[in-house]
Amino acid sequence: MELILLEKVQNLGDLGDRVDVKPGFGRNYLVPQGMAVPATKANIEQFEERRVELERKAAEKLGTAEARLTALQNIQAEFSVIASAEGKLYGSVGPREIADYLTSKGYPVEKAEVIMGEGAIRHVGHYDVVLQLHADVISTLHVVVSPEDGPAPIIEELFEDETAAEAKSDDTESDETEETAQEAALETPAEDVAEKTTAEYDAGEITAEDDAEEAPAEDAAEVEVADSASEDSDEDSDEDEDSDKDS
Repeated sequence: MELILLEKVQNLGDLGDRVDVKPGFGRNYLVPQGMAVPATKANIEQFEERRVELERKAAEKLGTAEARLTALQNIQAEFSVIASAEGKLYGSVGPREIADYLTSKGYPVEKAEVIMGEGAIRHVGHYDVVLQLHADVISTLHVVVSPEDGPAPIIEELFEDETAAEAKSDDTESDETEETAQEAALETPAEDVAEKTTAEYDAGEITAEDDAEEAPAEDAAEVEVADSASEDSDEDSDEDEDSDKDS
């Protein structure tokens, strides 16, 4: 659909430009808003006759937008809302709410002039919202959304809280994993240990000397008792032999 722009439209063209747009965008927005007219022969002739007048009106609109920008320089929008303990809103703050707030404070703003690229606000905090008052006049509005029972937290504070919570969760999971590993080691069946030791012998990974060095103290004690018993038995045998000789 070909149109003639009657004023400057951002990302589309300047006053007097002939542009091609989608039919829906042209019929439902540009033409009803008085921003453009179909590029028919009659409209083209009429536009040329009115060009000076249209340029004057465009200059007036730009001046008005710049004056509004100056008035909004030190203004911020403040909302006190019902929110959960985590700061989540029971509802949202969007372009309509912001436009209505500014208008109620004596700064008329249309809903379409409030640009929220990331969507409506759904959490308490501090935000910056774009106000497009004219194709060439863009400003930033600071928005504060506070819970009814206290001040709004700074976005950085919320991020730090979330980061700390995630770190604590990671530490807890790490501790649980370590405890599980220790419990599994304690519950390892004796036969599994025996099979592993046998396999290490077969593979030549350990020797009898290594095994002796790693033997528990109680095993060493059993060996000493056995050696002592053997020595006592040898002494008894020698005494019997002496007795037989005497007789």
